[in-house]
Amino acid sequence: DVYFAQEGAYQFGAKDWGPQPERLVLTSMTDQSFGLAIAPDLAENVKSPRDLAGLRIAFVQGSPAIEGALNSLILACGGLTWDDVTKVDVPGFGASVDAYMNDQADVFYTSTNSGLSLRAEASSRGLAWVPVPFSDTECWKNIRASDPRWIQKVAREGVNIPKEGIEMASYPDMMLNTTSERSDSLVYAMVKTIYDDFDNISKAAPTTYGLAADRQILNYVVPFHDGAIRYFKEAGLWNDELQAHNDALVKRQEVLADAWKETVARNISDDAEFATAWKEARIKALEAAGFDVPVKDW
Repeated sequence: DVYFAQEGAYQFGAKDWGPQPERLVLTSMTDQSFGLAIAPDLAENVKSPRDLAGLRIAFVQGSPAIEGALNSLILACGGLTWDDVTKVDVPGFGASVDAYMNDQADVFYTSTNSGLSLRAEASSRGLAWVPVPFSDTECWKNIRASDPRWIQKVAREGVNIPKEGIEMASYPDMMLNTTSERSDSLVYAMVKTIYDDFDNISKAAPTTYGLAADRQILNYVVPFHDGAIRYFKEAGLWNDELQAHNDALVKRQEVLADAWKETVARNISDDAEFATAWKEARIKALEAAGFDVPVKDW
């Protein structure tokens, strides 16, 4: 994940990786969303993740991505603990919908237009969705404190999504990214070429419309490349506020890079000791520079 690469977290916290100078080129935002699928008979009494207490949650073992999503949506937003729900361990993503269809779980994590959602909807249980209301400011504060990648999204595409949509929490569907070393002229030319021919590109595949310029998340948690910014300025999409946000993200990466160099210079041979030292150095450096530290352990 580009965000964890920037942060030097999870696999990027290993000695042969470290924090990466990631840059966004484009993001994609279609009308589908990631979210919590729930049985329709239970959905009548579930207006937000706060109402999930007592239900059975499919928990995919060995999947940090899904575990992180559940921690954000159920624990952080809902203000619950794993003791407030029943954790149903399953061995994989596909097994989560199997548990749901077999009435062994009430809730599982997926996307609104996934094949798993279609399978679940066609089963005897049917399918509904857990809203994440935008008006619940405490929920959203806690979600973003646990993982700043989450964005507010009105889902309008997918299985059993009403015409008016559902307020949900999601990520960009896709991110085209590179590193800071990539040539500004190359990135600019790529972005300009895409938008100069976007009418044709957007017809090439069902979801390419999500790359449209007016769907870009220009204030995301990873900085945009200067070449992309040049195009956005020409298109009238960039402003001083966005530039200040981008500059702060670049500064964050510089702080992480310096902390990594200092940790590596300690020549810690044991992998576990190195991991601990890096986590501690990373937190200390970010906090000293005035940055938040949503991801502290992995």
